[in-house]
Amino acid sequence: MEDRGRQPFPDVPEDVVRLIFEVATETDYTDCRLEFALISKQVKGWVEPIIYREVEVSSFFHRTIMASDSTKPPDFFARHVKSLMFEMQEDSLVADILERCTSVQSLAVWYNTNPIATYARKALTTYPLSPTHLSLSQIHFKDKDAFLYPIFENVTHLDLSCPDSENDWNWGTLGVLEHLTHLSIDVYARPDDPIRMAENILSSSRQTLRAFKSLAGGDIDPRVVVAPYSAVWTDIDQRFGMTLVYTELFRSWTIPSQGNTLWTRAEQIVRERPQQTDSELASKLSHLTVEERQGPGDDQWKAHQCEVKV
Repeated sequence: MEDRGRQPFPDVPEDVVRLIFEVATETDYTDCRLEFALISKQVKGWVEPIIYREVEVSSFFHRTIMASDSTKPPDFFARHVKSLMFEMQEDSLVADILERCTSVQSLAVWYNTNPIATYARKALTTYPLSPTHLSLSQIHFKDKDAFLYPIFENVTHLDLSCPDSENDWNWGTLGVLEHLTHLSIDVYARPDDPIRMAENILSSSRQTLRAFKSLAGGDIDPRVVVAPYSAVWTDIDQRFGMTLVYTELFRSWTIPSQGNTLWTRAEQIVRERPQQTDSELASKLSHLTVEERQGPGDDQWKAHQCEVKV
């Protein structure tokens, strides 16, 4: 039997002590919570599954997950890691981690350049990954049947980055995603017309998954929410859209358990939007799109399309 004097709080019931540490770990997203695992082996067993549930990937995490002398069970990360946020990590690092975290439910792999992501692409297309929330750049999927890969099968919330018009997503298989309810398209730095892209997306989508009807033709689905970056557009009509803060976007994919406030805001706009004619909505949103691309400074903007099934 463990010496009672070595327990963290010998005069407090164990279940109460465990609850205290679990709640503290759940609510503290600073590095301080890592110190909880150093208190005792018992406390470490309580808090580590929470610490590693949502991971903003770093080289430190890569070393931890690859350590040959780890005392964690071999399947620890496969069982407990539910969210991964990669931002500009090396290609091989992404592959190493995905190979060991196959139960991830929220996955974001972000690049703002166009590297030759051979290892990451192989991991995303061949490993047994089945997230419900997925954020990716087009550099990982360039083949004709991109959305037929198993990684897309159970996705409900999909965020796609399209910075390169020469290697665009092929939207032909988008309609097979029967669980998709929320779609976000990031078209920053695109030289071509985003309206044409919207038409291509809709022509490949299921009827129940439409976010647009025909923006260019003056007919618009009322579930469309345009969300330009706040650095570019600061005065958007809240009936038609919302400004997007990058830190909020980043946090929504880093700590998904706190809720994606961007989707929540988009849904609220859709619910509260006054009844407008299709032509009125189309006129307003077309204006926002054109002006957004001509804004001063950083020309990045993001179009969130919100779909709520009934």
